[in-house]
Amino acid sequence: MREFAAIALLAVVVGLIAVLFAWSGATHERRNTFTSLCWIRSCPPPAVADEDDGRPHPMTDNSFWHYGGLLAYLRIEGATRRFYRDPKQTLNDAELDDDPDDLVFEGTGDHGYWHGMAQLFDRRCDSTYPYRVEGRSRDHDRIVALTGHAPRIDDDCHVAGYNAATNTLTFTFVAEAD
Repeated sequence: MREFAAIALLAVVVGLIAVLFAWSGATHERRNTFTSLCWIRSCPPPAVADEDDGRPHPMTDNSFWHYGGLLAYLRIEGATRRFYRDPKQTLNDAELDDDPDDLVFEGTGDHGYWHGMAQLFDRRCDSTYPYRVEGRSRDHDRIVALTGHAPRIDDDCHVAGYNAATNTLTFTFVAEAD
């Protein structure tokens, strides 16, 4: 009888570990069990060094990124990260001028967590409207996805509130600057 109880207890423990591991694996790429438990309790994950996969590292000043069907470039100054639209849509860093009208995101990015202000461009009003965003990078920092509630602009070009649904800005690394 004791053997049966011990086997049943062992099966329950193994089953719980397997379920927890499968659930955390569906949400995060390879994480250990401690990190998965910590994630469930909303603890920040420990910094994990990226493996060198032979590809250029995207977090360099003037690197180029796809954003909403357009080309953008990243400026890095200390902890500050700025994504600008590339109005000429070229991969030529000599033509980049950091025009404030082309700013898409300004904030910080640290250990995969990004937060700051995004800019909504309204062509009808010929103006930009800031709103808070946050998110994480993935695929060895080659994709940065930021979410927030974009403003609703009324007919007089004023902020009339914020969308209930989240807006996602996704930046995908293209190339390093020359």
